[in-house]
Amino acid sequence: MIGSFVKNFPPLIKIYRIITITYYNLRYSFLRIIYQGNKHYCNLCKSHTRIFFGYGEKSDFFSEREIIGARFRENAMCPCCSSLERHRLLYDYLENHTDIFKESCSILHFAAEGNIKNKLFENTQIDYYSADIVKNRAMYQVDITKIPFPSQKFDYVLCNHVLQDIEDDRKAIMEMKRVLKSNGTIILSFPLCISQHNTYEDMEKKSFKERFETYGDKYHVRIYGLDVKQRIQSCGLHVQEYIWKDHINDRPNHMLMSIHEKDRLFVCSLSNQEMSED
Repeated sequence: MIGSFVKNFPPLIKIYRIITITYYNLRYSFLRIIYQGNKHYCNLCKSHTRIFFGYGEKSDFFSEREIIGARFRENAMCPCCSSLERHRLLYDYLENHTDIFKESCSILHFAAEGNIKNKLFENTQIDYYSADIVKNRAMYQVDITKIPFPSQKFDYVLCNHVLQDIEDDRKAIMEMKRVLKSNGTIILSFPLCISQHNTYEDMEKKSFKERFETYGDKYHVRIYGLDVKQRIQSCGLHVQEYIWKDHINDRPNHMLMSIHEKDRLFVCSLSNQEMSED
């Protein structure tokens, strides 16, 4: 709500960011005292805690499938900053494989997670746009299949656990590609069924009840399988999978972060052909 108002007054943006960062840092410091321990670690708020909270849907649907990021998980949520596994994985990539926290850059952030947004605000050089389909939940109300920004505007597009709710996900990907600069990066994640190859979707399932029974979540319209990389590539993007198990040896606290070893991000850039056409 406040972010959508502040965007209309550029001089207030810096003040808003400072107040936001200060408030959350104080909150995290207080909660660290309450939950202090050595059983878990959150890389986002740098907290060592004695517990992580459980999170996710409880459904018989998940007992037959191995879906990362959707089913109920013990030890999923940081009690200090409310980060989930996907947030900690995304931050790990951004911190260790990009200069997003240091360089001057433009960012489009869909369904913006507060803990990620707050870390981005620490970079005073960013031109930051949060977007959400729900009015007043972000700076801009945006239908991801009809992004109202000019082509080649953003250095980064962050889209974490959104596409599983979008009926025409290919159109959404094409729109993200359109607004991406030629050397930019799109980072995607979503619940992923690693026990099936083919993505499953049935657009006849319209009601919340039908979708919950079919996908295990009333808002989801598909279950992505291991073929999702090819699905994204078919939209003309180069795709690299950032799989957690390939990087844990470089993270001394990885056992405390409660990230599934097969969880992953899909890091996308324009293909050479697309860049040459620009």
